[in-house]
Amino acid sequence: MSEAVERRVLDLLGHPAESPYGNPIPGLEELGARPTADPFLGEGVVSLGDLEPGPSMSVVVRRIGEPIQTDPQLMYALRQAGVRPGAVVKVTSSPCGVLVGHSGKFAELPIRTAAHIFVAKR
Repeated sequence: MSEAVERRVLDLLGHPAESPYGNPIPGLEELGARPTADPFLGEGVVSLGDLEPGPSMSVVVRRIGEPIQTDPQLMYALRQAGVRPGAVVKVTSSPCGVLVGHSGKFAELPIRTAAHIFVAKR
């Protein structure tokens, strides 16, 4: 894609600094855009797999890592459970890993998968 096309796409999208999954878009500086996204693992952002959730811990979803974005069934389950950047979700431990979601809908994730979801404690 040419630089002119990249600049036009940025204009059409309103100059986003993050992907729909909350990840910083690389290379924006080369197009003259100022990055406004938080550092990837900014202060207070941790992997969901590293949390030791209590009985009813609330967190804010910040990012969904690329390694799990390629699994359509998993992404559908996360969407149904309300797990998306900016969402406040509840996290509890489960025998297989963690339960994450809100409004009575949860996705059960093994720790290996939960390690690719980044959250901030509330």
